[in-house]
Amino acid sequence: MTTRTSTLTSSTRAWWREIRMLILIGLAVIAIAYAIRYALVHIDALARLVEQGEPGQDGTGWNVGPLSSTSLWRVPLGLSGAAAVAALVYGIVIGSSSRVSIAAGMTRRAIVRADATFLGTVVLALTALMVVAVLPALILEPAPELREGFLHPAVAPLRVLVTAAAAAMLGQMIALIFLRFPWFVGVLVCVVLLGLTNLSGRFDALPALAELLVSIGIAALVAALAHSITRRVAAGLEV
Repeated sequence: MTTRTSTLTSSTRAWWREIRMLILIGLAVIAIAYAIRYALVHIDALARLVEQGEPGQDGTGWNVGPLSSTSLWRVPLGLSGAAAVAALVYGIVIGSSSRVSIAAGMTRRAIVRADATFLGTVVLALTALMVVAVLPALILEPAPELREGFLHPAVAPLRVLVTAAAAAMLGQMIALIFLRFPWFVGVLVCVVLLGLTNLSGRFDALPALAELLVSIGIAALVAALAHSITRRVAAGLEV
């Protein structure tokens, strides 16, 4: 019992150090992204290149985003996708360390619970960073020119919250599947998941608010299902 408690305490301390590092790196990335955006808009040679490009819809899922390609809102909208990728990577890394925790004396149930708590903290940290990324744009450009039928990009933190939660749980699930089953099972699961992501385009025809609500519901369902599968896979994990 003492060994398990000591292992959990050590892991918790390492996780908090990781969260602090994530926040520091995130703040640095936000600052650099705004500096690059400032250069693109205010340096004449670069500004002409930006003006010649099409606004597009990169990073503007859920029918969210400004019309102007020079808008400050391009920064937080672009970072929202990176936040989901970061959550996925954290999920994979944490899931991959499960055997080490078992070997150290932790029960499988305790590992899943502790890892889910850590990943939840990661998701909250990423959401907080997105709020920080949104604030400069919200202060300097509170009413951006939007495409017809689009939502205000201030909803970006909400997008990060749900997509990062789903990505983190999926990452953990994928890692545990690779640990427990032969490699081709994990590859098959990844292929299926990639195929399912293409279904998101079917909701583009919905009104912006409806698409937002449907996407939130699907992301929450994916996170819950992935966590449930993770618990069952972890129960049969061997050292």
